[in-house]
Amino acid sequence: MAWLQSDSKLRNHQKVEAAAEDLGISKIEFIGHLHLMWWWVIEYKEKGLVTPYGNIKDEEKELAIAKLLAKGAEWEKDSLTFYNTLVKYAWIDVLDNGDVEIHDWNELSGKYSIRKEQAKERQRKFRSKQKSNDEFYNAKQIDMDAEVWDGKAEIVESVSTVNTDPVATLSQRLFSSLTRTIRGGWDDMPQNERGRYNQAVGQLSDINADPEDIPIRYKHYVMKYGSTPTPQALVNNWGDLAKQPVKLSNDELGKLNKKAREGASLDDWANG
Repeated sequence: MAWLQSDSKLRNHQKVEAAAEDLGISKIEFIGHLHLMWWWVIEYKEKGLVTPYGNIKDEEKELAIAKLLAKGAEWEKDSLTFYNTLVKYAWIDVLDNGDVEIHDWNELSGKYSIRKEQAKERQRKFRSKQKSNDEFYNAKQIDMDAEVWDGKAEIVESVSTVNTDPVATLSQRLFSSLTRTIRGGWDDMPQNERGRYNQAVGQLSDINADPEDIPIRYKHYVMKYGSTPTPQALVNNWGDLAKQPVKLSNDELGKLNKKAREGASLDDWANG
């Protein structure tokens, strides 16, 4: 979630009133358009530098940038009028090459940008260490954790300390074993699904579960209940699945195979 600073003094700023008057709108409307533009910039032009997309001729650059800013600000009238007003009252700065820089962008988004860069650097260092030291290294998982960072340093710090925390190392191994056993890996895993797996991993790490027990108890679950477990179902029955269940009857085994056949070779694996 991207965020920026908004000074309350903006409400009565002379530049706001002057720009609003030139555009023929209220200052409340202008403040709204201004924030919409800033939010668009922090999402799509994070460093505050606005350049046109594609190959644009020099004489077309101004109009192209004006349309981008107007679209970001949800300004539906003439884009050049909006652009020229922003230039006139120094809401944007036009560079020598025709590109545009949002005025005082570092003050508006500075803390967010700095923290995001720091997070990227911690993430890069962690990946480098894990790649050489841990066979269960999961770069994609760490990347996804960083992508949903909401500006709170605690989330990033928890990622950066995994390499030195034995519990976290166990958690990572449990996550790897659990996802491989139930779904064949962690590829294309949506955020909500990942959350369910992480919740199960947290409970397993609390009891210092052995990652190698996961496929064994998964097999016992299939044999006992005739269906494949969700991560939480496996955890909920963890103690009961320590021992292989009583041998199934032929009728029960047939039902099990029918239900499990949709999994890749699960019927052979469960009966092996």
